[in-house]
Amino acid sequence: MLLLWLGGVARHDLHPPSIWRFILRSYLLLPVWDGRVYSPLLAQGWTLTFELLFYLAFGIAIAGAWRARTFFVICMLVLAASVAFRLPDGPTRHVLTNWKMLEFVAGMVIADITIKYAGAIRFLAGLKMPRWLTYLGDASYSIYLVHTLFLLALVFAYKHLHQLAQVQADLLVLGYACVAIWLSSLTYRWMEKPLMQRLKWAVPRP
Repeated sequence: MLLLWLGGVARHDLHPPSIWRFILRSYLLLPVWDGRVYSPLLAQGWTLTFELLFYLAFGIAIAGAWRARTFFVICMLVLAASVAFRLPDGPTRHVLTNWKMLEFVAGMVIADITIKYAGAIRFLAGLKMPRWLTYLGDASYSIYLVHTLFLLALVFAYKHLHQLAQVQADLLVLGYACVAIWLSSLTYRWMEKPLMQRLKWAVPRP
C-alpha cells in the first residue's frame, strides 16, 4: 500500500516542501489540494476523506448514546459547513461545504426507514448469495484501492495493441472492467486477507 500511495506522486507536479505536506495530508486522509484538483496521492482516496468525517461525527453520536443519532449527525454536518463558509478558500472548506455531504445524510435517513420496517432486512438476510458475489464483497476494499492501477495498465495495452481498436467499444469496456476487478481481487487474497489474519493474532481482543 505504501508503494501504491507513493506511486501517485508521479501524477502531481509538486516539489519540496509542498510535496511532503501533500504526502502527509494524504496519509492522514486530510483534505488536500495539489494546485489543480482536490485529490490525494491515490486518486480515489478523496472518498475516504469524506468517510472519515462521517465516521467521526457518527462515532461521537454513538459515544454520546443519543437516541436521535441521525438528527445529531445532520446537525454536526450543518454546523461544520456553516463554520467552513467563514474559512478562506481551500481544501478544508471544499470538503466541509461539498454537496456530497447530502449523500451521507440521505444514506442515514434511508437506513432509519429501513430499520423501522425490519421486514426488508429479514428478507435480505434470508437471501443466499453466490460464493463469487460474497468473495467480491469481501474484496471490495482492495478492489477500490488498486483497480485504477490495473486500468492504467489495460489502457497502456490498448494503445500498443492495435488489434484491440477493432473490438466494439462496449465489449472493450466490459472486458476492461472484468479484468481489472479480477486482478484487483487477487490483492485481497494475497495481501489484505493474510495481513488481516496477522493483525488478529497481533492485536489482543478485549
